[in-house]
Amino acid sequence: MLSIAMLCGVLTIAPSGGAGLDGVATASDPHEIQSCELLFLDPPDERGAVVTWLWPDGLIFYQFDSGVSTLNRYRMRAAMDTMEAVSGVHFIPRASESSYLNIGSFGGNYTYAGQIGGSQTLSIYNWDQHYIICHELMHAMGRYHQQSRTDRNTYITVNYNNIYSDCHGQYDIYSSSYYTAYDFDSLMHYGQWDCSTGNQTMTCKPGYEEHQNQMGQRSHLSVSDIDTVEIMYPFLLADVRVMYVTLGSEELEAGEGTSIFSVIKNDGDGAGIDLEVDVRLSDDDVITPADQLIHEENAGYIYADDFYYLNGSVTIPAGTADGTWYLGVTATVVDDQDATNGVIVVEIQIGDPQPCSGDADGDGVIGVDDMLATIGAWGACSGCPEDANGDGLVGVDDVLIILSGWGPC
Repeated sequence: MLSIAMLCGVLTIAPSGGAGLDGVATASDPHEIQSCELLFLDPPDERGAVVTWLWPDGLIFYQFDSGVSTLNRYRMRAAMDTMEAVSGVHFIPRASESSYLNIGSFGGNYTYAGQIGGSQTLSIYNWDQHYIICHELMHAMGRYHQQSRTDRNTYITVNYNNIYSDCHGQYDIYSSSYYTAYDFDSLMHYGQWDCSTGNQTMTCKPGYEEHQNQMGQRSHLSVSDIDTVEIMYPFLLADVRVMYVTLGSEELEAGEGTSIFSVIKNDGDGAGIDLEVDVRLSDDDVITPADQLIHEENAGYIYADDFYYLNGSVTIPAGTADGTWYLGVTATVVDDQDATNGVIVVEIQIGDPQPCSGDADGDGVIGVDDMLATIGAWGACSGCPEDANGDGLVGVDDVLIILSGWGPC
């Protein structure tokens, strides 16, 4: 797979000196920000402002190096939230995924561009600068530096004689895919003193001089930054559907368990985030969050057009009354575009079947025998099977119940 490494950083601010809080070097401190090179592994000629090996469905998995403090983890998460707010990308803590960001402090601000496969380092030096972290996250999402665009010579002149030789690669022109006009204000643009040996590394072409001091800002996402990452990772919705549910047995006793298998599919265009699969027990066939939860699984995510399999067991709570009950399997994700297809309900029998009202002889059919038995028990009859409505009196109301339920029940 094509892979490009950002080594030693995009921006590293020295611990002492006068670099501004936004991380932009000035003429008085040209060495306080070091910009190092891209390593081109294979092939060497396909490089650009936006790479083609994006993270599938915008799911970027990450883990922190053990040396990252709680405060810096919070800072990284805040930067991730910023990028999630302007694009369809999702940063998800790694479980066992094979491709992921390994985030730590490894001697600079640097990372790989896009998903290269396996563990890929994302190093932060300036943890206290929110938009430097966002800069590195955009590299990890697949963006390159603005000054590497194929059209950059229309707007700027790169003064290679003023650039440290080991940093020349950061100013090479790469074949690229880009979606917006050249943006001096981009968070991904180098500043005019980055990698400088003492003089300006970039100067604006005639007609663009007003942008000379704009290059290299690290205080905000520009309009084109936002437009570009949304094109790379558009906002797409999931549509999680429960396709199938089967139980090992649909006739159970209270306290008894059975196997359950269910197939869930994401029919949407985008990944489903925070996938939760619940099994609930209800006395009717409408499943709501108020019904008793007897099993749950949290999968975290489900890719578009992918499947999740619930394969386990459920136990009927002890003390559940005999009768007809319902098990509902529900699957939910954030922003599901059609939540109505995220449930399937299965009817089950717990304990002995309850006779239907009016079936005095309990044979499963309401008919002449039940009518005769009811007439024969006319009057006070508390608890007798002929008392269909349970009011302690066999009478006209019980006859009406028999007539309304006539036939198999």
